[in-house]
Order: sequence, then C-alpha cells, then structure tokens
Amino acid sequence: MMYLDDSPDVISYEYESLKIPYVANVRFGRTRNYIPDFVVSYVNGMKYIIEIKPSRRVAQATVQKKLAAAQSWAQAHGFVLAVLTEIELKDMGVKITGFTRDNP
Repeated sequence: MMYLDDSPDVISYEYESLKIPYVANVRFGRTRNYIPDFVVSYVNGMKYIIEIKPSRRVAQATVQKKLAAAQSWAQAHGFVLAVLTEIELKDMGVKITGFTRDNP
C-alpha cells in the first residue's frame, strides 16, 4: 500500500473492494466470490485488478479458477489483471517481509 500511496501515477486504489463470482465446483455448479487484493486507477486512465500471490501458489487449481474469472471480468469491464509475486515485487523495489513461509 505504501508503494501505491507514494506513486504519483496512482489516482486511487481500493483494497479488497471487488467481488467476482466464479464457479468453484463445476460438478455441482457451486459458485463463490473471488476478492482480488487491489483495484487501482492510474492517471493515464488505466484501471488494474491486482492480485498478490506467492509464486509457489500461482499454479494451484483454485488460484487458476479465480484468476480466469478475474481475467474475464477485467476484459469485460475495461480493466487489466496483474498478478504480482515476490519476484515482481522485488523487481519493483518493494520490501517484502513475511510474504511466504520460506521468506521470514
């Protein structure tokens, strides 16, 4: 959040403010809501859904279902989906503490 607060390119952001329904169980048709971490609006007019996940979890089936739903929602509403792991955050200069069990 400090990164977003300090960025002159960010107009506004919201934390866990969006609910995107997705099918959690195809066999039974059970739906759940995926709540992405951030919705960010930039001065250039771009709007992003940002999900932050440890890289070791990105390939998990449940995470992939949520991200697929987010991608569809983002395209339908003029947003871009960005998934940031500790790798991207480190490249951005964001200090990471307690992000994964492997990284104290």
